[in-house]
Amino acid sequence: MKKVMIILGVFCAVAVAVFVIRKKSDQNISISIAESRDAIALTVSYPEEKSAMVHDYIREQMKADLPDLIDAFVNHPRTTEEPLQFELTSSDGDLKIVMDKNENSSAACRHLKQVGNEIGAIVSR
Repeated sequence: MKKVMIILGVFCAVAVAVFVIRKKSDQNISISIAESRDAIALTVSYPEEKSAMVHDYIREQMKADLPDLIDAFVNHPRTTEEPLQFELTSSDGDLKIVMDKNENSSAACRHLKQVGNEIGAIVSR
């Protein structure tokens, strides 16, 4: 389990570095869901002006008492309804959520995939 957490930590650190370094166009939208045996990751890039809508949607869907999501890194918040745990990295125009499949239910992992699809609809408006 410790090895999985180290791998996820390194993966997230690399992802954050990529987000900070790269320069993106205002109209580019990118949504990806990567799944391995142990984890599922949702990565979204979208126009910065859509950030408030995306952040509000994430707070609502994850049912967690999340802080301001501008330039945020949240590690394993607990939600109010089920013992959902995830790691969230966010800035204006970028969002990444990683869930450990061993710590979350299969329903929670399916919900993360649905959230990714719905964010696509939100940022396309």
